[in-house]
Amino acid sequence: MYLVADIGGTKTRVGFVEDISKQLPGGLCPEPVFCSIREYPSKKFGSFEDILQLFLREIPVTPKVIALGIAGPVSGAQVKTTNLPWIIDAKRISASMRGASIILLNDLEALGYGLSLCRSDVNKGRVIIQQGHPEHGNAAVVAVGTGLGESILFWDGSKHIPRPSEGGHADFGPQDEEQIELARYLLKKYSPVGHVSWERVLSGQFGFINIYSFLRDEGFVPSSLLLDQAAKDQREEFGALVAKEAENKSPIAQKTMALFARLYGAEAGNLALKAFAVNGIFLGGGVTPRILPWLQTGEFLKAFSAKGRQRALLEKIPIHVIIDRDIALKGLALFAATHALHKK
Repeated sequence: MYLVADIGGTKTRVGFVEDISKQLPGGLCPEPVFCSIREYPSKKFGSFEDILQLFLREIPVTPKVIALGIAGPVSGAQVKTTNLPWIIDAKRISASMRGASIILLNDLEALGYGLSLCRSDVNKGRVIIQQGHPEHGNAAVVAVGTGLGESILFWDGSKHIPRPSEGGHADFGPQDEEQIELARYLLKKYSPVGHVSWERVLSGQFGFINIYSFLRDEGFVPSSLLLDQAAKDQREEFGALVAKEAENKSPIAQKTMALFARLYGAEAGNLALKAFAVNGIFLGGGVTPRILPWLQTGEFLKAFSAKGRQRALLEKIPIHVIIDRDIALKGLALFAATHALHKK
Protein backbone atom coordinates (compact mmCIF):
# COMPACT_ATOMS: atom_id res chain seq x y z
CA MET A 1 0.00 0.00 0.00
CA TYR A 2 1.35 3.41 -1.02
CA LEU A 3 0.40 6.75 0.46
CA VAL A 4 0.75 9.67 -1.98
CA ALA A 5 0.31 13.38 -1.28
CA ASP A 6 0.25 16.43 -3.53
CA ILE A 7 1.37 19.27 -1.24
CA GLY A 8 0.36 22.71 -2.47
CA GLY A 9 0.20 26.18 -1.00
CA THR A 10 -3.61 26.21 -0.89
CA LYS A 11 -4.54 22.56 -0.51
CA THR A 12 -2.91 19.22 0.18
CA ARG A 13 -4.45 16.11 -1.37
CA VAL A 14 -3.64 12.73 0.17
CA GLY A 15 -4.58 9.29 -1.11
CA PHE A 16 -3.95 5.56 -0.74
CA VAL A 17 -3.26 3.27 -3.69
CA GLU A 18 -2.47 -0.43 -3.91
CA ASP A 19 1.09 -1.48 -4.78
CA ILE A 20 1.10 -1.66 -8.58
CA SER A 21 4.80 -2.52 -9.02
CA LYS A 22 3.89 -6.13 -9.86
CA GLN A 23 1.78 -4.87 -12.76
CA LEU A 24 4.65 -3.26 -14.65
CA PRO A 25 5.65 -5.76 -17.37
CA GLY A 26 7.86 -4.05 -19.88
CA GLY A 27 7.66 -0.81 -17.92
CA LEU A 28 3.96 -0.31 -18.71
CA CYS A 29 1.78 0.92 -15.89
CA PRO A 30 -1.97 0.64 -15.39
CA GLU A 31 -3.75 3.72 -14.16
CA PRO A 32 -3.70 3.68 -10.33
CA VAL A 33 -7.03 3.16 -8.59
CA PHE A 34 -7.17 5.05 -5.31
CA CYS A 35 -8.75 3.50 -2.25
CA SER A 36 -9.36 6.92 -0.76
CA ILE A 37 -8.48 10.56 -1.40
CA ARG A 38 -8.83 13.39 1.10
CA GLU A 39 -8.27 17.13 0.58
CA TYR A 40 -7.11 19.52 3.30
CA PRO A 41 -6.62 23.32 3.39
CA SER A 42 -2.85 23.57 3.76
CA LYS A 43 -2.70 26.91 5.55
CA LYS A 44 -4.89 25.65 8.40
CA PHE A 45 -2.19 23.18 9.44
CA GLY A 46 1.18 23.82 11.04
CA SER A 47 2.97 21.08 9.12
CA PHE A 48 2.46 18.26 6.65
CA GLU A 49 2.86 15.78 9.51
CA ASP A 50 -0.31 17.23 11.09
CA ILE A 51 -2.22 16.45 7.89
CA LEU A 52 -0.64 13.01 7.65
CA GLN A 53 -1.66 12.06 11.18
CA LEU A 54 -5.22 13.30 10.62
CA PHE A 55 -5.48 11.33 7.38
CA LEU A 56 -4.23 8.15 9.06
CA ARG A 57 -6.76 8.57 11.86
CA GLU A 58 -9.49 8.76 9.21
CA ILE A 59 -8.01 5.91 7.13
CA PRO A 60 -6.09 3.64 9.55
CA VAL A 61 -3.72 1.88 7.14
CA THR A 62 0.06 1.57 7.51
CA PRO A 63 1.81 2.47 4.23
CA LYS A 64 5.14 0.94 3.27
CA VAL A 65 5.93 3.76 0.83
CA ILE A 66 5.05 7.46 1.10
CA ALA A 67 5.54 9.53 -2.06
CA LEU A 68 5.22 13.31 -1.73
CA GLY A 69 4.90 15.88 -4.50
CA ILE A 70 6.00 19.21 -3.05
CA ALA A 71 5.49 22.74 -4.36
CA GLY A 72 9.04 23.90 -3.88
CA PRO A 73 12.66 23.11 -4.78
CA VAL A 74 13.37 19.48 -3.89
CA SER A 75 17.00 18.72 -3.14
CA GLY A 76 18.05 16.18 -0.54
CA ALA A 77 15.94 14.77 2.28
CA GLN A 78 14.63 18.09 3.57
CA VAL A 79 12.52 20.56 1.60
CA LYS A 80 11.22 24.01 2.46
CA THR A 81 7.93 24.74 0.74
CA THR A 82 7.82 28.02 -1.19
CA ASN A 83 4.38 29.37 -0.30
CA LEU A 84 3.94 27.66 3.06
CA PRO A 85 6.06 27.90 6.25
CA TRP A 86 6.67 24.15 6.23
CA ILE A 87 9.76 21.95 6.29
CA ILE A 88 9.23 18.50 4.78
CA ASP A 89 11.80 16.21 6.44
CA ALA A 90 11.93 12.70 4.95
CA LYS A 91 13.91 11.21 7.84
CA ARG A 92 11.54 12.59 10.45
CA ILE A 93 8.47 11.36 8.56
CA SER A 94 10.00 7.92 8.07
CA ALA A 95 10.81 7.64 11.78
CA SER A 96 7.22 8.52 12.70
CA MET A 97 5.87 5.99 10.19
CA ARG A 98 7.71 2.85 11.34
CA GLY A 99 10.49 3.21 8.82
CA ALA A 100 8.31 3.66 5.72
CA SER A 101 10.25 4.50 2.57
CA ILE A 102 9.87 8.22 1.77
CA ILE A 103 10.06 9.59 -1.78
CA LEU A 104 10.22 13.36 -2.38
CA LEU A 105 9.44 14.87 -5.78
CA ASN A 106 8.73 18.35 -7.02
CA ASP A 107 4.98 18.63 -7.63
CA LEU A 108 5.44 19.44 -11.34
CA GLU A 109 7.77 16.46 -11.75
CA ALA A 110 5.03 14.27 -10.24
CA LEU A 111 2.50 15.80 -12.63
CA GLY A 112 4.81 14.97 -15.52
CA TYR A 113 4.89 11.30 -14.53
CA GLY A 114 1.11 11.35 -14.35
CA LEU A 115 0.86 12.59 -17.93
CA SER A 116 2.57 9.43 -19.16
CA LEU A 117 -0.48 7.43 -18.03
CA CYS A 118 -2.69 8.92 -20.70
CA ARG A 119 -0.33 9.33 -23.67
CA SER A 120 -2.39 6.91 -25.77
CA ASP A 121 -5.55 9.03 -25.47
CA VAL A 122 -4.86 12.72 -26.01
CA ASN A 123 -8.36 13.66 -24.87
CA LYS A 124 -8.20 11.80 -21.57
CA GLY A 125 -8.15 14.25 -18.69
CA ARG A 126 -7.37 17.21 -20.97
CA VAL A 127 -8.89 19.88 -23.18
CA ILE A 128 -7.01 20.82 -26.35
CA ILE A 129 -6.83 24.56 -27.05
CA GLN A 130 -4.33 24.30 -29.92
CA GLN A 131 -4.29 21.16 -32.02
CA GLY A 132 -0.91 21.81 -33.59
CA HIS A 133 1.21 19.15 -35.24
CA PRO A 134 3.00 17.14 -32.53
CA GLU A 135 6.38 15.57 -33.16
CA HIS A 136 8.40 13.07 -31.15
CA GLY A 137 10.44 15.17 -28.77
CA ASN A 138 10.33 17.17 -25.57
CA ALA A 139 7.17 18.43 -23.89
CA ALA A 140 6.71 20.89 -21.02
CA VAL A 141 4.26 21.73 -18.25
CA VAL A 142 3.23 25.15 -16.91
CA ALA A 143 0.96 25.06 -13.87
CA VAL A 144 -0.80 28.02 -12.31
CA GLY A 145 -1.97 27.25 -8.80
CA THR A 146 -1.13 29.03 -5.57
CA GLY A 147 2.23 29.67 -7.24
CA LEU A 148 3.65 29.06 -10.71
CA GLY A 149 5.23 25.70 -11.47
CA GLU A 150 7.14 24.60 -14.55
CA SER A 151 8.70 21.34 -15.70
CA ILE A 152 10.34 19.94 -18.82
CA LEU A 153 9.56 16.42 -20.05
CA PHE A 154 12.68 15.29 -21.89
CA TRP A 155 12.25 12.75 -24.70
CA ASP A 156 14.78 9.88 -24.52
CA GLY A 157 13.69 8.24 -27.77
CA SER A 158 10.98 6.05 -26.25
CA LYS A 159 9.44 7.91 -23.32
CA HIS A 160 9.30 11.25 -21.56
CA ILE A 161 11.41 11.82 -18.46
CA PRO A 162 10.06 14.66 -16.28
CA ARG A 163 12.55 17.00 -14.67
CA PRO A 164 11.74 19.71 -12.11
CA SER A 165 12.33 23.40 -12.54
CA GLU A 166 11.95 26.61 -10.54
CA GLY A 167 11.31 28.61 -13.71
CA GLY A 168 8.32 30.33 -12.14
CA HIS A 169 10.79 32.43 -10.15
CA ALA A 170 12.69 33.63 -13.21
CA ASP A 171 12.54 37.34 -14.09
CA PHE A 172 9.24 38.64 -15.44
CA GLY A 173 9.69 39.92 -18.98
CA PRO A 174 7.18 42.56 -20.18
CA GLN A 175 6.28 42.64 -23.89
CA ASP A 176 4.48 45.95 -24.43
CA GLU A 177 4.07 49.39 -22.85
CA GLU A 178 1.27 48.26 -20.54
CA GLN A 179 3.34 45.35 -19.26
CA ILE A 180 6.38 47.61 -18.84
CA GLU A 181 4.23 49.80 -16.60
CA LEU A 182 3.14 46.67 -14.72
CA ALA A 183 6.78 45.72 -14.17
CA ARG A 184 7.58 49.22 -12.85
CA TYR A 185 4.55 49.08 -10.55
CA LEU A 186 5.60 45.72 -9.11
CA LEU A 187 9.26 46.72 -8.76
CA LYS A 188 8.09 49.49 -6.44
CA LYS A 189 5.76 47.11 -4.60
CA TYR A 190 8.47 44.52 -3.98
CA SER A 191 11.22 47.01 -3.15
CA PRO A 192 13.83 46.70 -1.62
CA VAL A 193 14.07 43.11 -2.90
CA GLY A 194 13.88 44.55 -6.39
CA HIS A 195 12.84 41.33 -8.10
CA VAL A 196 9.62 40.62 -9.98
CA SER A 197 9.24 36.98 -10.97
CA TRP A 198 6.69 35.41 -13.30
CA GLU A 199 4.99 33.98 -10.22
CA ARG A 200 4.15 37.54 -9.12
CA VAL A 201 1.92 37.96 -12.18
CA LEU A 202 0.88 34.34 -12.88
CA SER A 203 -0.42 32.68 -9.72
CA GLY A 204 -3.50 32.39 -7.59
CA GLN A 205 -1.80 33.89 -4.56
CA PHE A 206 -0.17 36.90 -6.21
CA GLY A 207 -1.08 37.27 -9.89
CA PHE A 208 -4.73 38.31 -9.91
CA ILE A 209 -4.39 40.78 -7.03
CA ASN A 210 -1.22 42.30 -8.51
CA ILE A 211 -2.76 42.75 -11.96
CA TYR A 212 -6.05 44.07 -10.60
CA SER A 213 -4.30 46.52 -8.24
CA PHE A 214 -2.08 47.75 -11.06
CA LEU A 215 -4.99 48.41 -13.42
CA ARG A 216 -6.90 50.18 -10.64
CA ASP A 217 -4.05 52.24 -9.16
CA GLU A 218 -2.69 53.33 -12.54
CA GLY A 219 -6.14 54.41 -13.70
CA PHE A 220 -6.52 52.05 -16.66
CA VAL A 221 -10.08 51.07 -15.68
CA PRO A 222 -12.48 52.20 -12.93
CA SER A 223 -12.25 50.00 -9.85
CA SER A 224 -14.86 47.68 -8.38
CA LEU A 225 -15.93 48.12 -4.74
CA LEU A 226 -16.49 44.38 -4.40
CA LEU A 227 -13.06 43.51 -5.78
CA ASP A 228 -11.39 46.35 -3.85
CA GLN A 229 -12.61 44.86 -0.58
CA ALA A 230 -11.66 41.31 -1.60
CA ALA A 231 -8.16 42.48 -2.58
CA LYS A 232 -7.80 44.35 0.73
CA ASP A 233 -8.79 41.21 2.63
CA GLN A 234 -6.28 39.16 0.56
CA ARG A 235 -9.02 36.59 -0.04
CA GLU A 236 -7.67 33.32 -1.42
CA GLU A 237 -10.57 33.04 -3.85
CA PHE A 238 -9.83 36.47 -5.33
CA GLY A 239 -9.04 35.02 -8.76
CA ALA A 240 -12.32 33.08 -8.84
CA LEU A 241 -14.16 36.25 -7.83
CA VAL A 242 -12.49 38.24 -10.62
CA ALA A 243 -13.49 35.55 -13.13
CA LYS A 244 -17.10 35.66 -11.89
CA GLU A 245 -17.19 39.46 -12.09
CA ALA A 246 -15.75 39.27 -15.60
CA GLU A 247 -18.70 37.07 -16.59
CA ASN A 248 -20.92 39.81 -15.14
CA LYS A 249 -19.26 42.30 -17.55
CA SER A 250 -17.23 44.21 -14.94
CA PRO A 251 -14.73 46.22 -17.09
CA ILE A 252 -11.81 45.98 -14.65
CA ALA A 253 -12.44 42.26 -14.06
CA GLN A 254 -12.53 41.61 -17.81
CA LYS A 255 -9.32 43.55 -18.36
CA THR A 256 -7.66 41.70 -15.46
CA MET A 257 -8.58 38.33 -16.94
CA ALA A 258 -7.49 39.34 -20.45
CA LEU A 259 -4.10 40.55 -19.23
CA PHE A 260 -3.67 37.42 -17.10
CA ALA A 261 -4.39 35.24 -20.16
CA ARG A 262 -1.87 37.19 -22.30
CA LEU A 263 0.82 36.84 -19.66
CA TYR A 264 0.07 33.14 -19.27
CA GLY A 265 0.38 32.65 -23.02
CA ALA A 266 3.63 34.60 -23.18
CA GLU A 267 5.33 32.56 -20.46
CA ALA A 268 4.01 29.25 -21.83
CA GLY A 269 5.52 30.25 -25.17
CA ASN A 270 8.82 31.11 -23.48
CA LEU A 271 8.99 27.66 -21.90
CA ALA A 272 8.03 26.00 -25.18
CA LEU A 273 11.01 27.67 -26.86
CA LYS A 274 13.47 26.92 -24.06
CA ALA A 275 12.40 23.27 -23.85
CA PHE A 276 11.94 22.90 -27.62
CA ALA A 277 8.62 21.32 -26.63
CA VAL A 278 7.56 20.09 -30.08
CA ASN A 279 5.48 17.30 -28.53
CA GLY A 280 3.26 19.69 -26.61
CA ILE A 281 2.71 22.18 -23.82
CA PHE A 282 0.49 21.11 -20.92
CA LEU A 283 -1.24 23.69 -18.71
CA GLY A 284 -1.98 22.51 -15.19
CA GLY A 285 -2.54 23.67 -11.64
CA GLY A 286 -5.68 24.36 -9.67
CA VAL A 287 -6.34 27.77 -11.24
CA THR A 288 -6.00 26.81 -14.91
CA PRO A 289 -9.18 24.70 -15.44
CA ARG A 290 -11.25 27.40 -13.71
CA ILE A 291 -10.18 30.05 -16.23
CA LEU A 292 -10.42 27.79 -19.29
CA PRO A 293 -12.84 30.11 -21.16
CA TRP A 294 -10.27 32.93 -20.91
CA LEU A 295 -7.58 30.66 -22.34
CA GLN A 296 -9.83 29.96 -25.32
CA THR A 297 -10.60 33.59 -26.23
CA GLY A 298 -7.51 34.08 -28.39
CA GLU A 299 -5.55 36.29 -26.00
CA PHE A 300 -3.58 33.32 -24.72
CA LEU A 301 -2.79 31.85 -28.14
CA LYS A 302 -1.86 35.21 -29.64
CA ALA A 303 0.69 35.83 -26.87
CA PHE A 304 1.91 32.21 -26.98
CA SER A 305 2.96 32.41 -30.62
CA ALA A 306 4.12 36.06 -30.65
CA LYS A 307 7.79 35.10 -30.75
CA GLY A 308 8.99 36.89 -33.86
CA ARG A 309 10.86 34.63 -36.24
CA GLN A 310 9.78 31.50 -34.31
CA ARG A 311 6.03 32.13 -34.66
CA ALA A 312 5.61 29.21 -37.09
CA LEU A 313 7.26 26.82 -34.62
CA LEU A 314 4.95 27.91 -31.77
CA GLU A 315 1.85 27.57 -33.95
CA LYS A 316 2.72 23.88 -34.54
CA ILE A 317 2.98 23.01 -30.83
CA PRO A 318 -0.13 21.35 -29.33
CA ILE A 319 -1.47 22.95 -26.15
CA HIS A 320 -3.49 20.95 -23.63
CA VAL A 321 -5.27 22.06 -20.46
CA ILE A 322 -5.12 19.35 -17.79
CA ILE A 323 -8.50 18.88 -16.11
CA ASP A 324 -7.73 15.65 -14.22
CA ARG A 325 -7.43 16.79 -10.59
CA ASP A 326 -5.67 13.54 -9.62
CA ILE A 327 -2.93 13.67 -12.24
CA ALA A 328 -0.10 14.46 -9.78
CA LEU A 329 -1.27 11.75 -7.36
CA LYS A 330 -1.28 9.25 -10.23
CA GLY A 331 2.22 10.35 -11.17
CA LEU A 332 3.43 9.84 -7.61
CA ALA A 333 1.90 6.34 -7.56
CA LEU A 334 3.59 5.49 -10.87
CA PHE A 335 6.96 6.80 -9.72
CA ALA A 336 6.68 4.91 -6.41
CA ALA A 337 5.82 1.69 -8.24
CA THR A 338 8.70 2.10 -10.68
CA HIS A 339 11.05 2.92 -7.80
CA ALA A 340 9.94 -0.22 -5.96
CA LEU A 341 10.39 -2.36 -9.08
CA HIS A 342 13.95 -1.13 -9.60
CA LYS A 343 14.83 -1.93 -5.98
CA LYS A 344 13.84 -5.58 -6.42
